[in-house]
Amino acid sequence: MRGISKYLVEYSVFPLVALSVYVWGSALEWKLEDLSALSVFPVLGLVAFTVMWWHFLLGFVKDLSPSFVKIKNLHKTSSILVFFLIILHPLLLAFYGVSNNIDQPPELFFLYVGESNKFYIVLGYLALTIFLLYDLARWLKNKAVVKNNWLIVDSIDDVAFVAIFFHSLMIGSHVQTGWFKYLWIFYGVSGLIFIATKHYLRFRPHETKE
Repeated sequence: MRGISKYLVEYSVFPLVALSVYVWGSALEWKLEDLSALSVFPVLGLVAFTVMWWHFLLGFVKDLSPSFVKIKNLHKTSSILVFFLIILHPLLLAFYGVSNNIDQPPELFFLYVGESNKFYIVLGYLALTIFLLYDLARWLKNKAVVKNNWLIVDSIDDVAFVAIFFHSLMIGSHVQTGWFKYLWIFYGVSGLIFIATKHYLRFRPHETKE
């Protein structure tokens, strides 16, 4: 992939992130003067998942077009951004609950979403743990134990993506109705296609020449 199409894929992250911020801001009617931890924490999750999806998109393009080369600084910076966003997302809600004497984690998170949605909070815990371990594994990728098991590490990261998708779809306050919900479903379905394609290409039988 060369020329303008490469840059359209790479720089699509900016309008995608802007779209998530727009949806969040619109829900607040752009009354940003009274922001609190409670009102800010959702946008961190929206942006984090959007950038994660974009990473999977880049991987998909790379699978289909091996000559595709990621813009290194952009990919690295966005990875760091996601790392901090996925940590701050629950921390801000926890800060709000504790500072307002509501409750403490993890009971606070269960209280926030209601008894019937506890499972999706657990999915969030699972995904957060996996993503953090995945980032640690990336930093240690040159170590033999990580290098020799990288396919397993990468596959577990795929599980985390699916978990965080259902976490956000089922309890995310900004993806319950309207056109953005359908965009979010598109992210999830296309993400599954990206993952399935990667594993198909990785494990498909290779023809051998006689």
